[in-house]
Amino acid sequence: MLHLALYNQWSQFINFFMSQFPQVMSCGNTFWKCISNIIPQINSVFCFIGFLVQYLQFIYYQYKEERYSSLFKRNLLLSAIFLCYVSITLPGLIVSGLNYSVCDQTFRTFTLIFAIISMCCAFVQWIPQIVITQKIKSVGSFSIISLCINVPGQLISLITLIMSKDGWSTWIINIVQLILLIYLLSLLIRYTYCEPYKTRNQYNGDGQQQEQLVENTNN
Repeated sequence: MLHLALYNQWSQFINFFMSQFPQVMSCGNTFWKCISNIIPQINSVFCFIGFLVQYLQFIYYQYKEERYSSLFKRNLLLSAIFLCYVSITLPGLIVSGLNYSVCDQTFRTFTLIFAIISMCCAFVQWIPQIVITQKIKSVGSFSIISLCINVPGQLISLITLIMSKDGWSTWIINIVQLILLIYLLSLLIRYTYCEPYKTRNQYNGDGQQQEQLVENTNN
């Protein structure tokens, strides 16, 4: 999940960066004016850093616990592949942005490709988590508080993107993630609060019925 989240957030950042390339490049001249136009890009950077820190923590503690196990080597290989992905896309983004206009069809096609990559990663990242949560009917290691913060943040980011009149490829990613997060959060709330409440009420009701039955029998 964390590995896919890195691809998702990085591809989303590249998509935002490409769609707002002129605004980003103008920050050297009019910093305070352009900073308000690239708030979604800044948000995507912080999201990427947040997942990157979690992923590095995961790799570090897996190394301490499992050392050179096959699982650790596999994750290390996946990390190297992701670094290659970053090292190729970032210079390619800058070079293409300097040589082509955002109105260029080739440039816009690559912007759309990164949006599709981000959406696919979001699906593969969250769908298994939703399926497993429904299967085990438990919260597991998810934090309800974290998702309660994440969902409104995702919604505000989406509203900001739509109001900034960015292309649809930039905010469609947020719509997909928002829908998945809302559904996952509803499952967590259901299995944490609603189901135990129903079970407790049913238990109390059965207990009262048994007490009533015993009392009627004694009478």
